[in-house]
Amino acid sequence: MRQREGDPLADALMVSRLPDAGIDTAQYLFAQGEEQAGARLAFEIFDRGNFNEILSLAPGDPLINGLDFVAWMRTYFGNPPGPNAWAWLETTPPTGRSSGLMMVNFVAPVLAPHLKPGPDLRNFILAMRGSPTELIEANQVVTAAQVLARQMETDPVLAPVRGFCERTCGDQMGFCALEVITMVGGYDRLTFLDTPYETVVSQERFASSERAIGSLTRWMVAVQGGALNTLGGGTTISQCVQNVVETETERLASELAALES
Repeated sequence: MRQREGDPLADALMVSRLPDAGIDTAQYLFAQGEEQAGARLAFEIFDRGNFNEILSLAPGDPLINGLDFVAWMRTYFGNPPGPNAWAWLETTPPTGRSSGLMMVNFVAPVLAPHLKPGPDLRNFILAMRGSPTELIEANQVVTAAQVLARQMETDPVLAPVRGFCERTCGDQMGFCALEVITMVGGYDRLTFLDTPYETVVSQERFASSERAIGSLTRWMVAVQGGALNTLGGGTTISQCVQNVVETETERLASELAALES
């Protein structure tokens, strides 16, 4: 409605959802207080392979200074991993970590080939992309789950996941997060669970709300039964999550049948 009334901010929010939205839209959103939407669009621009649009922003640009994944990438290059990548990973900032690793995986081979992520970090990156097969085959699920469990405590992107896991699978937070990330198709897709209008409802408040957690649950129900539902050739990371989603699917199907009868 706001877009129809000619609100330029509402128009920019709608434009940001288009596949060809540019960095100027991300900058405008960030300047107007819609930082979550601006940051999400900036990551999507990078993820399309246009990372020069991000890296060429002026050092003082509010957008680049507000991108936690860029800050994390700088941390990586300033203090690259040693021989024990998992121990090193635990010491890095949790905010921006998953998206930062994805960015490093693209940028390092070009800018600093000797610092490109090794096998362990690549397995973690693939799992954060929603493909945990290599992580499972390398028997690194437990280690990755430990990293994620601690990351969930402060990572704003994982706030809805934390809320979902606390009420359903509280004794296996990291495993729950890995399964959720796989079901929705990757960590970066969780950024779509953002507040509809950050200048009205803050992202922090929205991300931990019943609406966000409910949206996440319905999202998983929508994909359950497809290829994303079975991991690593039949290996399930969290049976608890599978049970919750199956139960919710059956409940919704029963409600729909009752309405149709």
